[in-house]
Amino acid sequence: MLKNPLNPRGAKTHEHADFKLYINNKEFDLTQDDYQSTAGKELNYALHLHDNNGDNIHKHYTDETLGDFFSSLGITLTEDCLEIKSEETYCNDETNILKFYVNGELMS
Repeated sequence: MLKNPLNPRGAKTHEHADFKLYINNKEFDLTQDDYQSTAGKELNYALHLHDNNGDNIHKHYTDETLGDFFSSLGITLTEDCLEIKSEETYCNDETNILKFYVNGELMS
């Protein structure tokens, strides 16, 4: 699942962002090993979770995006659907609405 471990983009930085993913009003557990980077098993060298903390993204290069982060975890986010490792798909339909917020602001 290594998506971008050795070819980071942009200038070096050290930033953190609080992060939570909810599906059907339940927090999705990103502390699982499948979503964590460790030395020698970086899912994305430049943008990742580690130390069994699923709430804090670590960003080490400026031009990496949230899309790069999701991709490195096997998560695809489109305007209408969220797909996790090609196993679970959540889409807008008659009864469900996919919403994406950044800093508390609904993205359109």
